[in-house]
Formats: sequence, structure tokens, C-alpha cells
Amino acid sequence: MPEPATETGQMDRFQRFLFLRTMPAFAEIPPEVAQVVAANTRPRTFSKGEFLYRSGSPAVEVQYIVRGECEIIRNGKPVRRLRPRGVVGGISALAEGDQGYDCVALRDMQTLAIKVEDSQEIFEEHFVLLKRVLRGTSREVLEARRKLGARAGFGPVAEPFAFPERPFDLVERMAFLRKTFSFGESEIDAIADLARDVQEVHLPKGEVLWNVGDRSTYFLLPLRGVLLEVLEDHFTMATSLLKAIATGILGLYDQGGTLAPP
Repeated sequence: MPEPATETGQMDRFQRFLFLRTMPAFAEIPPEVAQVVAANTRPRTFSKGEFLYRSGSPAVEVQYIVRGECEIIRNGKPVRRLRPRGVVGGISALAEGDQGYDCVALRDMQTLAIKVEDSQEIFEEHFVLLKRVLRGTSREVLEARRKLGARAGFGPVAEPFAFPERPFDLVERMAFLRKTFSFGESEIDAIADLARDVQEVHLPKGEVLWNVGDRSTYFLLPLRGVLLEVLEDHFTMATSLLKAIATGILGLYDQGGTLAPP
């Protein structure tokens, strides 16, 4: 897809909205939500060789690439190139802390930048956008794991969970979910709601759960249940999940799960 024809720094709010609507990340987002995002962005420019982000410094903006190309570098190793209509900075912002990566412009660039705190407010008010971000980051995890061979970057389980010889009760389901997910910052009410929605199922050896390309309609641990409704009701739980996914993506980059340019 060719780069959009824009005059550097001259995109008004309507032009920013039109551009966002061409991005895959906004393909399923209602126009009114894209308008809110557009209103909170500002045009930025970077010269070839200039850094958009530096590791060790918190990402304060997420950027949508209008033109140009940049490269993500993690611990001195190039891991991904991003081109127009790509999103950069989101993983660093979601992972928080001093984690992150260097990102350098390979050509002169123009982006639309949105402050992290503004994007989080929009997530909280418009769950449809947060759901789209969850989908995108999950897809990136899958792509990175496919680059890592048969083990897909999974290590041994450090502390196996003790399974009872009977169905889990509510408290045991809550303990399992809190231990399995990175939901340590979530409210106890959110964990309880999720625990009530899951159900225990027993799957015989050899049963095919889904094939490549199938649309997943459930979320499997040893438990099966509905997750998105709980995430919509409990924003802290949703952001904790996003943080865990983003941190996992950075870990996969470190293991060599590099991604080809989109």
C-alpha cells in the first residue's frame, strides 16, 4: 500500500480522522470513536536517524505512522520494521516501567501522536477500541511465537497448580485465575466475577480444540469461560491483561521472535 499523500505537519482534524480510518487498527472501530482519537492526536515529524523512543525512558506517546519507516531495536538487536499505517510505542507504553525499546527513523517520518494518558481514557470510555487493541497485541504474540520454533518460547511451569480431585469451588477458581494471569493489580471483585463466569470442562487426550484459521469463541486455561464481558466491566483487569501481553511480547523479542515488516 503506498504512503498517504500528506503535507508534513498540515493535517487538520478531519484529515487525521480520514487517515486513521485507513489503518487496520481502526478497521472495525465506529467512526465516532475514531473521531475521538483523531481529536486527541497531534502531527509529529522525525528526521532520518532520529529516535522516536529510547529504552529506559517511559513511552509517553503512542504514534500512528503516516509516512516513512522506523526500526524497533531491543537490547541492541533489530526486531521489527514499521511502515505507514503501523503503530509504534504501544507495546512500550503498555508494558510500563523501564521496559521498552529503541526506535529509530530509517527515513524521514511523519506520525500522529497521542498521549498515553489520553489513549487510556479513551479505552475506558470506549471498550470497542480496547478490545481491538487486545486483539492486535494478541496477534503480535502469536506471530512472534511462530518465529521461535516448536516450543514457541514457552518455558517450564515454575510452580504447578495443585488440582483437587473434584470440581473447583469459587475460591479455588479465583486463586487459580489470580495465579495464572498477571491480574495481581486487579480488584478482587473483578477476579470473583471472572471466576463465576468460567466453567470447568474435561477434554480427552487427542481432542482438537481448534484448527489454524478457526475463530476462537472461548478462552481456555484448564477452565473455559467468557472473558470480554468481565474486562469491559473491570477496566483495571483489562489493562493488567494488556500489560502482561505487552511485557510478554518484549520477552519474545529477547528470545528472537522477530517480526517481518508488515
